[in-house]
This record gives sequence, C-alpha cells and structure tokens, in this order.
Amino acid sequence: MNQNKIKLIIASNIMHIGGAERTVQTLALNLNKEIFDVTILCLEDGGGRVDELLRNGAKVLIGNGTIGKIKELIPSPAVDILHFHRSGHKENLHIEVLEYLAPKKAMETNVFAFDDDILGSKFDLRIYKSMMMLTQRAWKERIINKDWWKKERVIYNPVTLDKFNIYKLDEKSIQEKRQSLGINNHDIVIGRVGRNDPVKWGDLILTALPYIKKELPNVKIIFKTAPVNRLKWLKKKGYLGTNVIVLSETNDEKEISETYQLMDIYAHTTRRGEAFGNTLNEAMAWRLPIIVENTPHWDNGQLEQVENNVNGFVVQSVGGFLAALKRLTGNKVERIQFGLNGRKKVEENFDQDIGIGQYELSYKHLMGMISEIDLQKNIFPSMKEVELYAREYENLKRIDYPHQSSMSVEFKFLKDKLKWRLYDSLIARGFIEKPQI
Repeated sequence: MNQNKIKLIIASNIMHIGGAERTVQTLALNLNKEIFDVTILCLEDGGGRVDELLRNGAKVLIGNGTIGKIKELIPSPAVDILHFHRSGHKENLHIEVLEYLAPKKAMETNVFAFDDDILGSKFDLRIYKSMMMLTQRAWKERIINKDWWKKERVIYNPVTLDKFNIYKLDEKSIQEKRQSLGINNHDIVIGRVGRNDPVKWGDLILTALPYIKKELPNVKIIFKTAPVNRLKWLKKKGYLGTNVIVLSETNDEKEISETYQLMDIYAHTTRRGEAFGNTLNEAMAWRLPIIVENTPHWDNGQLEQVENNVNGFVVQSVGGFLAALKRLTGNKVERIQFGLNGRKKVEENFDQDIGIGQYELSYKHLMGMISEIDLQKNIFPSMKEVELYAREYENLKRIDYPHQSSMSVEFKFLKDKLKWRLYDSLIARGFIEKPQI
C-alpha cells in the first residue's frame, strides 16, 4: 500500500451478483485513487464480480472463511480504515478480522440494520442504505441524541449512469429484440429484474396475473429472472411463453441494460421490501415509470426511490396494483413523464458522484482531513431530511393506489403469500427438495 494515501480495506463476505456487492464494486473502481489506496477483501470466497474487478485494476484478496487465511493474505497489516460491508448481524470472523487488522478507524455499511452487540460499539461510523433503515430499524426503541449524525448516517447506493449510457439501444434494435421474444408492436411490456431467490421475490404479481390476462390482454411480462418454483408454477398455469417471458439470470451489465429497454413499465413486487433497491435506480435511469410494492412490515427503503404519483405509483394490494397498471398502460404521456421524473431523481439523488462523494467525505472525516462543520454542511441526506422522514414515515407506509376493493381478490393474495412462504420455508429447512429447472 502507498504510504502517502489513506489505506482503505473494504471487507465483504463474498463478491457475488447482489446489490450490496455491486456497491462495493462501484466504490472499488471509482474512489479517488490519488487519495485512497483501496483493497477489496473477500472474507469467505470470491464470487461473480471478482473477474471484472481484477480486469479493471482493483486489488482483490480472497479468503476462505478463516482468520488464518486473512493473516496469510495480509501478513503485516497497516490499515487506516477498515470498512465492513455487511448484513449487520454478529459474525465471529468479522470480530477476528477487526482485532487482527487493528485499523486506525473502523466502520460498517450495515445493509439490513441488524444490531451487533459486540462489534456495534467498536465502529467509529455506521452507514445505512436508506433513511427508512436508519430511522425505523436502527433507531427502533432507542433514544436518539442530537449528535447522532457523527456516528450514523445514510448513504444511498451510487448509480453508474455513464456506464449504463453506453448500452443504449436505438429504437429499431429495441423493436427487433421485442419481436424476437414474441412481443407485438401494440403490446405493453411490464417487467422486473432480480435473482433466483424467493426472499427477494414478490408474489403479488402472480396473484394479479389472471386479472392482467383477462382485463389487459395486450400486456406482456418479462421477468429476469424468477425463482425456480415460481417458474414451474407459471409453466403449469400456462402463462410461460404466452403472457410471461422469463429470461436467464446474469450479472452482465450490457444484457441487463438491454432488458430494461424492452420494458414500458417497471413492476417491483417484493416480499420483504428493499433496504435500498438497485434495480429501481436502474429502471429509473432507463426512464421507466415504476409500480412498487409498499412493505410496511418489512424493509421499505423503496419508498425513498419511488415517489407516489411523481415517478410511479406505490401499491400494497392486488387491487391497487391492477388499478395503477391500468392507469399507466392507458396513458403513454404519463408513462413518459414519470420516466423523465425518475431519471431526474436518479441524477439528483443517486448518481455515482453523489454516492462516491459521500463515502469519500466520511473517510476523510474519520481521518481528520475535514472538520465536523464541513461534514455537517455536506452530508446528504441531511440531518433535517432524516429527522423529517422519521416523522413522516407513518403516513408513507399507509400508501396504496386508490381502487375499488375486492375482499375475495385480497383474500386470495393473502392465501397465496402464506402458501408460498410455507413452501419456501420447507425448502430452506430441507423438508422439501429444492426444485431444479
């Protein structure tokens, strides 16, 4: 490590294709190399993002889940800042790594706002993905003092807009790709990008499918991708290949970017909500209007990305989802305007320069390079914005698109949710064999 730079190690268990790992990758490749000497430390294994990191000149060390391997990789630690990017819950290896590396300063990006009763008090700074995760999770049942911002802050995941821009398709190419999937010119495409992971999936859209097919026959749905058991259900019910197109999972950014461009509306249904949804930012970057599920009993950071009736609609029922979908499919002008609003929101709130700048600001403050006054002036979201959000959240979590309620439809949604959760739980616990494609 260069002795004249801030020696920064960003530690993550693995560098797979998830949103948290993507943020680590963005940091590694875009932090100011004149100031920071950055090393990515994969504590347990490598993952799908390692090759791209290495191709772009990042320093990556790959562990095997033991402190012995970490000591072998870093035999003479001299670390200014150790930055864990993690779920937040207690992990013995993290404790051992912090003790061994003995950095001058330690911090974490706490993705799910779990409270680690051992490491938590040892961090000089704790970063959360959204105001929701900070105020409704980390602050839950805790007395907050007026100087909370010195130890806890929100930094939104940065979006690499310039990288997305290079994958822009012309209109002819979009139409050709849509036609190759059996999508006609008059069809309206809604879609979702995600992983083969039931926890990240949302079944509201499955309950809505029969009504979409009947009432909006020109709507096609693209999933990239869907959990295997949902894929089997779609095939069994006759939706797969007709109303629904399922594309394979990938971490290829060109392929993902092209998928967004095939859509007219982005539909983000989710079981457990989002601490902060990278795919929502990507959809907004591609100027897509969004229908997002409100998850008041889980993570709900997505409500900081999708402003109701500004860049999309917030729903929490099948009736609300269908009503919002009917409105957007029937109003191209509104779809375009919502898409433009979403792009503007990304540029003004989530652009790479903003997110990277906030992390650099935090690192510099930890190392005494900037004062608390300068820090306070430049924090985004600001202390006032966070405190206002904490007061307004009770209203936000009630939002659903206005609709004529149908008890039978919503009861079916509840029944479907419970059925799928039980099924997923039995698979996770090994009582049912994991389905294969």
